[in-house]
Amino acid sequence: MCHPSPATDGGNPYLPPCIGLDAARYGTVTSLLTAGGLLGSLASDRLVAAEGVAGAISWTGWLNLASALLMGLAPHWLVMGLGR
Repeated sequence: MCHPSPATDGGNPYLPPCIGLDAARYGTVTSLLTAGGLLGSLASDRLVAAEGVAGAISWTGWLNLASALLMGLAPHWLVMGLGR
């Protein structure tokens, strides 16, 4: 577990200094990467059929950006898991 420090050390006052994942939560967030990969691979065929290759690549880029923002700005471990 982490010990929060005040935002006076130059940190961002709008973001939590840490999320404090225990082993079970860390494992859950980590395993969601595999579940997201499975869902993405199952949906890719339909996405290419509907949007074409260029459209599917564009969707993939936007989803990767959204995931990175969720992971980087997550105030809670559930949000971090959603970004995975």
